[in-house]
Amino acid sequence: MKEESSASSPGFIPDNSYPEELQRIADQSPIVMMRWKNAPGWPVEFVSGSISQWGYTSDDFLDGKLDHVSIVHPDDVDRMNAEIDVLLARQQANYEQFYRIVCKDGRVIWVDDRTWVEYDDSGVPKVISGVLIDVTRRIEAESRHYEDRQKLQEAINASNVGFYDYRTATGEVFYSDEWKTQLGYQPDELEDDYDTWYGLLHPEDREAAAGRLRDFGDNSSAKNYESQFRLRCKDGRYKWIQARGTATRTDGGKLLKMVGSHIDITDKIEKQQQLEEALKQKNVLLSEIHHRVKNNLAVVSSILQLQLDRLGSQADQNIFLDTITKVRSISLVHEALYHSENYGELCLDAYLPKVIDAIRDTMNSPELTVEVEFSLDCRQITVEQAVPIGLLVNEVITNAFKHAFPDRSTGCIQVLLQSSGDQTELIIRDNGVGIAPESLQKRDSLGMQIIEGLALQIGGNAEVTSSPDGTQVRLEFGEMP
Repeated sequence: MKEESSASSPGFIPDNSYPEELQRIADQSPIVMMRWKNAPGWPVEFVSGSISQWGYTSDDFLDGKLDHVSIVHPDDVDRMNAEIDVLLARQQANYEQFYRIVCKDGRVIWVDDRTWVEYDDSGVPKVISGVLIDVTRRIEAESRHYEDRQKLQEAINASNVGFYDYRTATGEVFYSDEWKTQLGYQPDELEDDYDTWYGLLHPEDREAAAGRLRDFGDNSSAKNYESQFRLRCKDGRYKWIQARGTATRTDGGKLLKMVGSHIDITDKIEKQQQLEEALKQKNVLLSEIHHRVKNNLAVVSSILQLQLDRLGSQADQNIFLDTITKVRSISLVHEALYHSENYGELCLDAYLPKVIDAIRDTMNSPELTVEVEFSLDCRQITVEQAVPIGLLVNEVITNAFKHAFPDRSTGCIQVLLQSSGDQTELIIRDNGVGIAPESLQKRDSLGMQIIEGLALQIGGNAEVTSSPDGTQVRLEFGEMP
């Protein structure tokens, strides 16, 4: 610090010569006025009565009990003195400083110190006067704002979100640092213009991405923009970007600017592609499994057919025929699934005719020709439903061929499939001789047990009715639980 100057100064006048009105204004002002001596500690020559807001009195300083440095926060003293030394060495006429004051009650406040200095001809300060303003609230607010911005910046950096501001009128584009660094570039390595974005687009995405942006600009009512594309990184790799934006338009709908964000979604896209590839491989595997099961069942059916030719009795042949038709009905499930795009479901209205045609091919003979009439709604069923339904239909149709048309050369079977919401009704009726009442009442017959058991497997209910005009089996079922 400079030593005290003996030259007189026209600074603040002493209290005893202050006009009473001005003295009252100064004492009641939120501003503290001071005049300092150019000496170590910055002794105070004058201080307004408003110093009382900090818990001190003017006499505390004028009697020499305190100097200015004694109320400055210890952590700020060296910085304050160093700044003053530089400013006075430059013969600065006025300057502004920020530092903390420790009040008498221990409170710490921030002050804005605005000082005016007069120098003598040799450059020595002769008058140093200033006003001190409590700016604690402002400093704390700025500090909170800075901390909030820092937290926001940290969040942006952590999320790797880039921002852009596209001004269509001038063609200018502002890209945030994060926009560039998420692609591996330094902020000064990419120009802020449209061509930067367009040039970084993957060749396969360029036409679609640019066209989507152009269409958005031309759509006068469009407010929110969204697009996905790949951008080339500095190391040559490509990243998938989710671009979003909000438009500002004229009253006529012309696009003025668009601000938005770029989000790196490469991991999400790659995982999605991996899942799609895994699903594709799974479907190929399922298709191959259904194909092999179908072929294996066809082999079993062929072996049974060979054995059938060696059987002498009609009873044994009927047993083998029943088994062959059951195997074929299951085989047709896997054949349908093999040709289906969805390996978990198949169309019942497409599956049933194939099952019945296979039975008819096996059971028809020169002595009996049975026509089958279909009326089928479209209905998707699961694999778990397909096999029991196929076996149930096989049981009903086979029984009709064997028992419904004795001593006849022709017959007719109707198959009706009706769906309403989750519920489905399958009706199979023939115009045969019907089932004797006493036989129908026997619930322990093998045929009835098979039909009821298969219906229960799919959570359905089977009802068999008969008359001299024919027999009807009605199956009701819903979605699999």
